[in-house]
Amino acid sequence: MLNYIQVALFILGALCANSLFAGNCDEIDWKQRGMEEAQDGNDLNLLRKYKKTCKPKLTQNHVNSYLQGYEAGLFVFCTADNGYDIGLSGKKYNNICPDELEEDFFEGYNKGFASYRVKSRNDDIADDNRRREMERALRRKETSREMGQGK
Repeated sequence: MLNYIQVALFILGALCANSLFAGNCDEIDWKQRGMEEAQDGNDLNLLRKYKKTCKPKLTQNHVNSYLQGYEAGLFVFCTADNGYDIGLSGKKYNNICPDELEEDFFEGYNKGFASYRVKSRNDDIADDNRRREMERALRRKETSREMGQGK
């Protein structure tokens, strides 16, 4: 039952998003949209989706504005500090940084991702320890109950 509800909500959300977006294509600040998409680490596949959704309202001027904003957004996204934050969060990198910015981004990303892996490993160890402690407590309780019945 839960799967049907999840699918229905997903479809409803997708329909609403597409219909709302399609109706506002000519009202969007495409430069700002491109900048936001780059700063969020999204690749240019979203532009293809916009082209489909906004056809024929999306003009070449809109596309050019989007690409200008996207390029400006890359300069914000592709920094060592942001790379560190992305790596530390464990997020996937979509290979969007241009060659001249990628080295700095990866310097931060690799450090952040290394910290993420250590934290994840420590969290896994802590989870295992909690599980083992719960199992030991359960065995002690069962042993205690069995000893009480043996009297």
